[in-house]
Amino acid sequence: MLRKLIKYDLKWQLKIITIYYLLGFVLSIIGRLFEFFPDSTFFIVLTKIIKGAAISLTITGIINCIIRSWVRITNNLYKDESLLTHTLPVETSLHYYSKIISVAILVFLSIGVLIINFIIMYYSNELLDFIRQSFDLLENNYNLNPVGLILLFGIVILVEVFFIIVCGFFGIIFGYSHNNKKLGKSFLYGLVAYGICSVTSLVIMMIFAIFNENLYNMIFETSLVISFDTFKIIMLLSIVLYIIYGLVLIVLSHKKLNQGVNID
Repeated sequence: MLRKLIKYDLKWQLKIITIYYLLGFVLSIIGRLFEFFPDSTFFIVLTKIIKGAAISLTITGIINCIIRSWVRITNNLYKDESLLTHTLPVETSLHYYSKIISVAILVFLSIGVLIINFIIMYYSNELLDFIRQSFDLLENNYNLNPVGLILLFGIVILVEVFFIIVCGFFGIIFGYSHNNKKLGKSFLYGLVAYGICSVTSLVIMMIFAIFNENLYNMIFETSLVISFDTFKIIMLLSIVLYIIYGLVLIVLSHKKLNQGVNID
């Protein structure tokens, strides 16, 4: 049943998001083809505008993945659609998990489309040489492992995005448990959850800094030399904390749903 719910949620989301994907992909190809036109000011400016529009549309698709996932759970569990949803022989928590899994799939898909569009528009031997030189500079001068740093940074971004999504779900589930001003309270619950977790992360980071000199210098002093090990500590700690926060919010949301749903 969970698989069917995910299928329906993906189908609902993709009706709009696919438009952003297709437009971004088409404009990426057009932007690349325009590079073969005469090297004049007109075509240079036009090419940059088209490429900028391609990136903007793709990023908008990612943002829409998040926003529409919140709209979907609201409509599906609390609005008019909920009258049908709650008559189905399916646990409410399955609808919740379906929303989480489907938006996770869409975020990965959106990032994949964004990477493909970047490759289409900007791939060249000169770009590869520039990246290699930049990596060598970071590795030799700042004692950083560029590939590892990028991978860790990418994971942190992904985990944080999912954490924000879960904060939204948490806010909606608790906000719509009230009888009035549900939307405002949903926003407040989500914002408070995000704020508490952020402050907790800062406190934990400061505590860790007491036991790590490099991290201490980075947070409390002006340190010009930052080692990759320090970045690894920050990134890994961030990943662990975001995962813990997300799991806690999911558990709390699950328990709240099991107490019943207050339909509009």
